[in-house]
Amino acid sequence: MRVLVDSWAWLEYFQKTPRGVQAAKYLDDAAVEKITTKINVFEVYCKLLRENGEMAAKNAVGAMLELSTLDALDLSTIQMAAEIKKTFQAGMADAIVAATAMKENAKVLTGDDDFKKIRGIGLIFLE
Repeated sequence: MRVLVDSWAWLEYFQKTPRGVQAAKYLDDAAVEKITTKINVFEVYCKLLRENGEMAAKNAVGAMLELSTLDALDLSTIQMAAEIKKTFQAGMADAIVAATAMKENAKVLTGDDDFKKIRGIGLIFLE
């Protein structure tokens, strides 16, 4: 199974919330191929830097890079993301995540309701 781990799932995982425990079932499973995007790294780093400090942010990014493969954002993915943004009125980061998941044939691991409006992607929704 391939999953693209959204920022939402990463943050829940690092904060050890009940939904983070659900996310851990995928993140800690060696049989699951995990992918993340550079925009997810950016979002997680910014939030943790602001709320928990530089060390927590750096440690989280280190864990993200250890547990998942960082996707290379190419022009075709950017173009697909722009179409998703236009068609579904998605935010930029969500559109990039959705396009990357489509390109990688992966399901998006998230709890962010905004992904529910984007047709054509598989979701593993944490509730």
